[in-house]
Amino acid sequence: MAADDWRRFDEEAVLWEATPRTTRALPGMGLSVALLVGVFWLAVTVSGWALVLVPAAAAPGLFHYLRVVTTAFVLTDREITVKTGILGRSVRSVEYSRVQNVGYSQGVTGSVFGYGTVEIEIAGGRDLQLYDVYDPTEPYEIVRECATGTATEIPGSLETWEAIREEVTALRERIESQ
Repeated sequence: MAADDWRRFDEEAVLWEATPRTTRALPGMGLSVALLVGVFWLAVTVSGWALVLVPAAAAPGLFHYLRVVTTAFVLTDREITVKTGILGRSVRSVEYSRVQNVGYSQGVTGSVFGYGTVEIEIAGGRDLQLYDVYDPTEPYEIVRECATGTATEIPGSLETWEAIREEVTALRERIESQ
């Protein structure tokens, strides 16, 4: 999914996007392999008609794989978007102003292989999870900064703002003296 597909406004910038890691589909694919071995065993030992079960045996693996590759997480400078769905689509977008808390977790294998889950608590709604993403610290930091407003810095230096204050004070004094 291209980053441009997620933009709602021209000025909205995509800060991060990812999908769950593909290995998340391995359990379903393993089940399909086991079922396919059983179907082929039946076809060889019992009847060749058992081959009609091949699509049914392949379905769990295909379903799990499609579920992973059709899921996408996108963080823009305005909101968090989670898209899921194989045949139908479900898109959920939440503005950063509704984020109450953000954290991430990594299990033992996640720490070894560098993946984890970012958990986002939403005010007045279901919480969001960016699950099985590589380097969960990156989206965690983006959400934390955008939700707390620390991502935006005040432009200019302290000296510049002091000079502006002096000018405004001088203007005010001139206006009040008239």
